[in-house]
Amino acid sequence: MENYKKGKNVEEPLIKENIPINELPENFLWMQVRGGSKIRNLLSLAMEVFSEKQYVVWTGFGQSVGKAITCAEIMKREYKQPLHQITRICYRLYVKYSTYTNEQNSFF
Repeated sequence: MENYKKGKNVEEPLIKENIPINELPENFLWMQVRGGSKIRNLLSLAMEVFSEKQYVVWTGFGQSVGKAITCAEIMKREYKQPLHQITRICYRLYVKYSTYTNEQNSFF
């Protein structure tokens, strides 16, 4: 791998139309959890906006999937009314590119 240089990484964007939940309304709160997101900040925003939107979608990619699940479970526990949960798994295309850099040993 020392003869390769890291190129750009390309990932498929997750858009509202690709969320695999049937009959999802137009007006919902979409919480996209990242690795550096603070759970208390995410939950305070979600609980505040939930009364207006009525629907919250938690998404996470890679290592943040566990954090997204934690946020959804804490929200269910802390909200006083019963909630209905729908869980779906979706896949995204993530491609890592690299370029060959060793010109000296090239056979081409």
